[in-house]
Amino acid sequence: VAEAGKLQSSINTTAMEFSLLGVSAEDVAGISASIRDNMGGLSSATSENISAMTQLSALYGISGENTGILAVQMMAVGASSVDAATAQMESVALLARANGVAPAAIMNDVAGASEAFAGFAKDGGKNMFKAAIAAKKLGVEFSSIVTAAEGLLEFESSIEASMEASMLLGRNINTDLARQMAFTGDIEGMQREILRQAGSEADFNKMNVLQRKALAKAFGLSVSEMSSMISNQEKLNNMTAGEKRTRD
Repeated sequence: VAEAGKLQSSINTTAMEFSLLGVSAEDVAGISASIRDNMGGLSSATSENISAMTQLSALYGISGENTGILAVQMMAVGASSVDAATAQMESVALLARANGVAPAAIMNDVAGASEAFAGFAKDGGKNMFKAAIAAKKLGVEFSSIVTAAEGLLEFESSIEASMEASMLLGRNINTDLARQMAFTGDIEGMQREILRQAGSEADFNKMNVLQRKALAKAFGLSVSEMSSMISNQEKLNNMTAGEKRTRD
């Protein structure tokens, strides 16, 4: 009872603190529940943790549920503490904004790919957030990029598909580097390599339906996903100087 009363006091205090930013007591209660459910119980729902995650929600629109999910995932792959995880989430939010992408959309995409995050993430998961930002700029779902990475790592079928694409296109489609990038967790770099192999929009427009299908299949994508990536590749290639500085 005492712990519950203490928690409710923290919720009320935090809600009052962030009320001018449109945060309600119900919002804070949801954040508190996510912390309890994902971070080991009631003892993790400290006023400091609740306040830090409420700030992320208020400033960047990140859902309370996802802040808890992401914090646990990030601590499992390198973030040393809850404070470090929330600080990195704020850094990612600023990176997303600098790239013209909604921070909440990126956080939601990555939180929804928990299995892929556990498998590919490193250094607290920053590589996965960068990959999600790149996917958003290319107009494809992050889940599709994850599926492509997993498909490239199915060596036999992936190599067979690349050979088929090479035969139909009359040029070499080499998936080795993209596969290596997927293997090392460089999912953003993998997307750039896919586009390098695919060629320009003009090249894609010259292909017939079988060639387009074969090219997309070689990289574990649908034709519509490949088309969207190729059409939007300039958004990824022509980053401003400010965008490039924020990526390190």
